[in-house]
Amino acid sequence: MMTKFLCICIGLILLTFSVAAQVPKGYFYMATPPVYLYFLEGWNVRLLDQTKEGTDEFSKDVKYKLKRRNGIDFIRIYGKLTDNAHDIFENGKKEYALLYTQFFCMFINKNGTLQAEYRNSQWLSEGTFTSEKWFDTVNATNEVREENTKYSVENIFDGKNFTSCFAMANNGIGEKVVFDNTQKKQQDNSAFNTDTDFEMLILISGFVHPGKPQLYMENSRPKKIKFTIHNPVLKKNTIKIVEVQDSPQPQIIEFDQLLLGKVITMEILEVYPGTKYSDVCISKLWEFHNRRSILENKTMFTDEGFPTASWN
Repeated sequence: MMTKFLCICIGLILLTFSVAAQVPKGYFYMATPPVYLYFLEGWNVRLLDQTKEGTDEFSKDVKYKLKRRNGIDFIRIYGKLTDNAHDIFENGKKEYALLYTQFFCMFINKNGTLQAEYRNSQWLSEGTFTSEKWFDTVNATNEVREENTKYSVENIFDGKNFTSCFAMANNGIGEKVVFDNTQKKQQDNSAFNTDTDFEMLILISGFVHPGKPQLYMENSRPKKIKFTIHNPVLKKNTIKIVEVQDSPQPQIIEFDQLLLGKVITMEILEVYPGTKYSDVCISKLWEFHNRRSILENKTMFTDEGFPTASWN
């Protein structure tokens, strides 16, 4: 019995370590103020300060630590920081929730406000990424209300506030969210109208609140989502079923068509059950569209390990 117990404990420790070891190594992000981040092997991050290019202060490798609480990753960056990075990271004195993809990373304060956002401008140089509304109107058949708080579908577009989310009761089963994107003004404002363009939605699943990380596990998260895309001109429907990972990290949902001029209906088919509540939550659903050629045969780094993107 004791041997079996020890084996279980060791297995749990190894599982915990393997989950915590998922890090954004190899990702390179740019931002203003001009401190760029390049995540390296061995819990190191390279800080590149463009204002000091050509000096010994241009590049510094410092340590960072990730700690996962209730599924959400929190980061501290340590070491002798550049002047421009000091205000953000303060040599490990500040801890932030870290959300990241190959396209961007975000540092979120404990109070749910955005501290800093870094983007991989090499990938975004010929495309657009926005946390603004990517449609004309949206309607949900179910929105949770608690006293004076409404967990409205409008919450999924705010890129600077992580204190609330969109929530549907009873795990959202049988409910629908309809995004109407058929207004002519949306089509006129788009620079992307060719067959070589594609579109993505960036999903942040669950209730992600850095100051209350327990809310992620306590509430349900989408496991399977159905998107029905209606083209009113062709009178044609396209259906896409998406399997969602049980993770608060941003997830990419790629469509083989632009969503401009379409009506998109979203339905929750399955959920990861919450430990306390039966409300299914989505924190964010943002838009990203680009030219397909940008993501094909893209070399991100030189042989020396420096990004191939221009500093400007």
